[in-house]
Parts: sequence; C-alpha cells; structure tokens
Amino acid sequence: MGKKHFNVFAPFRAASHSIQEWVVDINFKRVVVFPAMSFAKWSRAKFQGRKPPDKHSTVEHPKIPLDDGCRSIWINCMLHLSPLAITTIIVYLNLAFTYWGDASVEDTWRNNLLNMLQFAAKVHELCVGASIAAIVAHFTVLMLCRRNGLPFWLLGADIQVGSFNLFFKRSFWSIWGLQRHGFKLDVISFTLFLVFCSLLAAFSGPSSAIAIHPNLDWWQVKNVTLDFEYQTKVEIWPMNLVDDSTVRLNINCTKTIYASLDPIYCPASGLNQVTLNLMSINPILPRNPLNATFDDLSGQTSRLLTSSLLEEENAHSYSSSLSLVPQMVMAELWLDITAGMFRHPAISQPKFVTHPKTLIKKPLVQVKCNVYENYNSIVSSPATSQPIFPFIPSLTSPHSKELEPQGYPVPSYTFTGPDHDGYSLYWVNLYENNCTASLGIVIKVPYARHDSNTVTQDSLIVPCTFDARWISTQLSFDPTSTSVINDKFSDAGAFSKLGQHILKSNGTFAADSGTSVSEVINIDPEWAKLVNPIDLLPFTAGDFNGTIPISKAPPYNTTMLEETLQLLTTPDSNDTVSFNYLQAIYETQNATSLWGNRTYEPADTQKFLSILLGMVMTDGIARYGMAEIITSDHAILGYHTTLRNSDSSSSPVETPARASDNWHKWRFVVWRRGYSYGARDITTKLALSVLITHAALAIGFMIYLWVSGWTTNSWTTIGELVALALRSKSTEKFRGTDAGIGRQETWTQNVRIREMDEGGLEMRFGFDGEVEERGMGVEKVAVGRKYGAGEVKKQIVV
Repeated sequence: MGKKHFNVFAPFRAASHSIQEWVVDINFKRVVVFPAMSFAKWSRAKFQGRKPPDKHSTVEHPKIPLDDGCRSIWINCMLHLSPLAITTIIVYLNLAFTYWGDASVEDTWRNNLLNMLQFAAKVHELCVGASIAAIVAHFTVLMLCRRNGLPFWLLGADIQVGSFNLFFKRSFWSIWGLQRHGFKLDVISFTLFLVFCSLLAAFSGPSSAIAIHPNLDWWQVKNVTLDFEYQTKVEIWPMNLVDDSTVRLNINCTKTIYASLDPIYCPASGLNQVTLNLMSINPILPRNPLNATFDDLSGQTSRLLTSSLLEEENAHSYSSSLSLVPQMVMAELWLDITAGMFRHPAISQPKFVTHPKTLIKKPLVQVKCNVYENYNSIVSSPATSQPIFPFIPSLTSPHSKELEPQGYPVPSYTFTGPDHDGYSLYWVNLYENNCTASLGIVIKVPYARHDSNTVTQDSLIVPCTFDARWISTQLSFDPTSTSVINDKFSDAGAFSKLGQHILKSNGTFAADSGTSVSEVINIDPEWAKLVNPIDLLPFTAGDFNGTIPISKAPPYNTTMLEETLQLLTTPDSNDTVSFNYLQAIYETQNATSLWGNRTYEPADTQKFLSILLGMVMTDGIARYGMAEIITSDHAILGYHTTLRNSDSSSSPVETPARASDNWHKWRFVVWRRGYSYGARDITTKLALSVLITHAALAIGFMIYLWVSGWTTNSWTTIGELVALALRSKSTEKFRGTDAGIGRQETWTQNVRIREMDEGGLEMRFGFDGEVEERGMGVEKVAVGRKYGAGEVKKQIVV
C-alpha cells in the first residue's frame, strides 16, 4: 500500500466531553480511529493556541470556524480599533477647530507635511474598508452556518463590499424571485445591510481625505479680543439730523470749493468723488451697483459707498456706505498694532472682525423720483397736473398696496419761475407727513421738447423722496491684502440680496437674523444744505483734471449739485439746451459708438438723479459726528485710546466715570488665514457623519462579538469557498453552468454550510439534504468545534 504518514491532533473540548482523534491516510483511502480519551480535568482556556502543524504534512489540519476563544475575539476587535482610533482623532480635531498653521507660500516643510496627509487618508480608508469587510464577512458566515443560508450570488459578499458593479448585475435583483417567505425576509435584510455597507465603504475614501486634510480659510484666534475706546460728545447714530455741530465748532461746511473739499468731516466732502464715479462710460442699470471709494486721513483704510437701482421703471435707488467713525476706529486700531502697542501672537495674515455684540450701523438711503415733462401745462393747471413726491413703502411698518398713498404734493414755489435753461434745487420737509419720509427735494433741469417740427425750450420737474435709516452690520478688515473695510453688505452679491429684501419687506424688513433696521431718520432741510454747499471760487482747468471742458464751467455762487448738473448739459437745436448726461459722457470720453443712436429719454434723468442724490446723501450721513471726535480732548482719534489684549470674550466692567463721559467701546475679534480643522462647511460635516457612522457600526459590532461569544476567520476568500465546495456533494441544481450562469433561478439557489456524518463540513445547495437536516439530526455548524477531518466525497484524478 506504500508508505503512510500519520498525524494525531491534540484534544480541544472543555469539561468532561470525550473526543476521538483521527489519523487520515494521505491517499484518502483509509481512516484509522483511535479509542476515545477523556479529559475531564482539562479546560479550553489552557488550549487557546493551536498546535503547530507538521511542516512535512501535506494535509490541512482541522480548524475551528466559529471560534469562541477570547484571544480570537480580541484579535478580531483589533481590526476595528485601529480605524476607530484614527476616526476619533479626526473628529476631535474638527470639532475642536484645531489650528494647523498660517498659510505661507515659502513654508515648504509645511506644504510637504500637508501633502503627506493624503497618504494618511488612504491608510485610514483602507482600515475602514477592512473593518467593513470583516463585519460583512462575519454576518455572511452567520447566515451560512447558523441561519437558513444565503442565495448563491451572495457567497463572498464581503469581497464585493464597496463595488457598485454589484448593483448592476442580474444576480443582485434576483432576490425578488425568492419563493420561501422566511428565507426571503432574511435575504432582503442581509442585502439591504450589504448595500448600506457598500455605500459606507465607497464614501469612506473621500470622507477621510476631506476630514483629515485641514482647510485653508479664515479662522478665529481663540481667547483674543481687542477693545477700542473713544469719547464723543454727539450721538454716533442720530435719528434727527437737525443740529449743525460743525458751526458750533467754528467749522464752516456751508461754503467750499469744488476741487478740494477740506476738512473731510463736512457732509459734502465726498461729492467730488461721487461725481467722478458717475462720470463713467457705464450706463446706470438695475442690479448694476456703482461704487465710490473713500480713504481715511492716514491712508490706511478705505470704505465703499455702493448704490444701485431697485426698479428700472420708476427710478427707485438704494445706497449704503460704512460710516466714517468706524472707518477711523479700524484705521487707528491697525496703526496701534503695527506700532507695537498690542501684545499678540505672530500672525502672518490677520483680519479684524467686530464682535457680534458690538453694535455697528451704517446709513441705508432709498431715493425714489418722479419726472414731469410739460412745465407750462403744469404751471397753468396746477389742480389737475400738480407734481407729487413718490411714496416709498416703509421697511418697518406693514402696509397694504391698495391703501398705499400716491405721494405728497409738491409746493409750487419749488418749481415756478421763467428760467427754463437753468437749474434750481429746493429741499422740502417730508418728515412732518406722519414720519413716513426723511426728506424731499425738487430739481428743475432744462429740457428741449420736440413737438412735430418745432423744438421748444422747456424744463423737467423731478421731485424725489428720501427714506434714510440706520442698518446694523458687521465689519471685517484684512489689512495685509486690501485697504478696503468690508461689511456684510459690501460685496455685489450681498448688496443685491439687500435690495431684494427691501422690495419684499412689506414693512417687516429682515435681511437675516443678525440684521436690524431703524425707523426713518428725520433730515432737516437746513442740515441737508450741508451736502450741497455753495461754491464761491472760480474754476480753473485743473479743477476738472481734463475730464470736463472749461467752457462748461458753471457760474459763481451756485451749489455743488447744480454745478454737477450744469456740466452734464448739452446743446440742442434752435439754441435750446437739455440735461443729457449720456451725451455729455459721450463727448467727454470720446465714446459715441458705445450706445449707437440711443435716444435720451426723460426717464434717464429720473434714474441718474435718483442714484446721484442717494450717493450724496448717504455719504453726507456717513460723515456725521467725525468733527466732534477729531476735535475733542485728544488731538486725533486713537492717540489716547485704550487698546489691550483680553484673555476672554467677556466685556470688562466699565467705570461709572467713563460711562458718564459718553465713552464708546467697540470690541473686535482677531482672525487669521491659515490651515485649520473645523466642521464649518457642508462637505466637512458630511465627511464626519460618514466616519462617525462607521465608528458607530464598528463599536456596535464589537459589542455584538462579546455578547455572541464567537468570531470567525474562515471562508473570507473565494479560494476557501471553492475548497469547501470541492469537498461537498455534487448537486443537479448547477448542471449546465460550466461556461457561466444565465438563469435567475440558479443565482437564487440556497447555499448553506452544515455538518457531515464523518465530522466535517460541506456546502448544501437548494433543497438538497433538507429532509436529512430536519429528520436525521444533521446539525448546523457548532461554535467552538474543530472541523476538517471529514471524508472526501469526490476525487479529481490528475
């Protein structure tokens, strides 16, 4: 019979059970059975390790497929603890907003380290994938060995985890063809679990990459705040502009020159800059904001004045600008920091943002204008054609469109007079009309009226209504990259959104949860004259910087707004003149081809004046109060202020003396640009949720392992499944599958693993052996028992 090799296995069951040891012939022709031996005094705890196999043997040794040893469970848990540890660190770094470091193009070491995190993310992805595959493999073995089995296509389900090709195969959708109800419910539940694990494994890769790599953004410096204190004798955000404080301080802002407006705190100091911005080649269109930039005294900061049309058909504009006081505070804050007065950490690119509890306001001015063409008919029939100031719906008082008033009558003295080729301007008190408007203005401009073949010198009457309010905002200043102080409404998108809120407010304005708007500001006509002072000095060519011909210089003793309008007057036929800002810009910019033969309409005057008046009034209100601050006890703002580094964000207690002296305190938080972890954007939050989901799954699975008391490392590869199939009985269910499987019924064949009479295991397919399993005591795979000594049922002859 040839030479035989025998190998005797050690005992493995605890308590007083008896076992038999098997010696297997290498040619699988004879099995020798030794008498049973009893080991009542031995325990399994002493035999956690397996006896090393004989290296000269060519036969696999019996193994425990469902191992109930503590060591095996611990080893299985270690596979899940490694990704759990990394996930815990990642989640903590993001939830704690851990700062990595400032952004610097010269920091090569840090850039290389950031790139290395991509490899760490890949390692984490592999660990998560291995953890999910192990979980699926465990439940696959559970279904095969301890439950009713699985469909044939689900063999090796753990290998298919994360592959979306699985969902596009016919075998995946074959579960709906299952006939047995109980088996079908188990399979559907397992399939849904497999889909969940596949999606989790697929998303774990990008989630690891997103969550493990710090984001380049602005991040708040923890436990650092700046408090800026200053004193003023006037209210910074007044609701009644009636007091001319500049006169009390011996500063004359009622008369100035066009080319140089000094000092900057006069309400009309920015009119020249506003005019230059309007003298552009861009037409005034809705949703096309116009910007004017104003620098502070030190040249450290700039503020934006932005204006745009709300509605094209009725010349309704809205304008807003940062006030000059916060601009100067921010400038002095940065000057003090650069001078070393602030104890701060090394920050390569800081940004200062006002604290949410610090109240900062800016003027928001709406201007709406009407236009009337036929001056002579208006004067002759005032009862039927009297001009009216348009009504601006309130932002804070709900109203009904049906009950909305038509407007306010325009006093006749504001537009009567024989001069049709000149300009006139009158301020009218509209606040007295139930506090529904801040101010009114009536402007008369020349207009060449064309009737058939005649051209008559006429005038346009343009009454405009002002609605001025204070709106809260939050400042932001990045001094290393720009001099412009931004706020929540400074960029074009936010300003356009503000206009949409104005149109839709219906008396309940709310731009967002952190924005508030005041009631209408009372603007006295006498104070309004400060934004339109009289120019007493003659013009020179240098006053226009080559943009306007000196021949168009206006006469002396006219207001600045009248001078601006005079410069935009163009001649018409028959010695008539008209206000035509488009034609004036054509001639100045030598750009007559931009709009072709576009006809200038009176509505264009209406729109232009709405924008011009809104920007002028907004800038005038924004400059209010600066005269009091600059000329107070300290020579210039900021020299005697208190600037310190606070250890917390809580406001310190102010002394009664400072409170009574009208001291103002503004708090700023410091931000820095760099790399940091933080769950601020939706992608990071989604990535963290995926990782946390896997962590919860892994923790739950480890708890399940200890409760169930067993784990497995068997049948985790296709090779092990094929090896078990080769040792099992053949089945007629797979006849004709030599070259593949085409029938859905074949994929749905039930597969399970059961014990054999000889002490081994085999695969059973379909209903093969089902009667035997039920009636002859065939057992499911037992926990803690060794298998692997069963007789081979078929041989392959080589």
